Amino acid sequence: MSAPSDAAAALPGAAPCAAEIGKGGGDAGAGRIPQGGGGDDYAAKLARLRMYWRLLARILEAHYGGLFVTNNAGLNAEYLQVCLDAERLLGDPSLADLQASYERPVDSLLSGADDADWNHGIRQRCDRLLRDIERRVVLANADDGLLADDDLEYRLRVTGLLDRHMSSKDAAERACLDAARAAMEEPGGDAPAADPSG
Repeated sequence: MSAPSDAAAALPGAAPCAAEIGKGGGDAGAGRIPQGGGGDDYAAKLARLRMYWRLLARILEAHYGGLFVTNNAGLNAEYLQVCLDAERLLGDPSLADLQASYERPVDSLLSGADDADWNHGIRQRCDRLLRDIERRVVLANADDGLLADDDLEYRLRVTGLLDRHMSSKDAAERACLDAARAAMEEPGGDAPAADPSG
């Protein structure tokens, strides 16, 4: 469960399934850098930062969650874009205190971090920063109504990518489990071959 991408290959009859998961997501990372609708407004910046961080957390959960970690170049491109957008926004002087506690969760989804890293460190760091952002959102009376149309369109596009990735991943995991069960249920499937001399 902790090896990236090819973990399914360890399941009997599951090797073809792992290859199915990396498909799709070709529309990710389409060079979108939203400008936002709040200008220099602190509350609008917080609303946008919360949107980025929630998307980032969903991308990480989609990547690391499930039976095994899967590599998807489209999802990785989207992850990197969301990180860059969040980092650009955190460079604003009004968000300097949040910038000081920011750490990119992983350099890349293709960097080799596994679900153990996600469950025992990365997730906790993400959750801490999100709680900090959420607290400031409440104090600043910020909400999603401050997001610009291009932010909302971006969120919708990333959500669609995540839905397609999870649908593909779920189907591949079910196929792998079905293949493993079928292999184990075959008569004599686990029994050693009979010695013809004996």
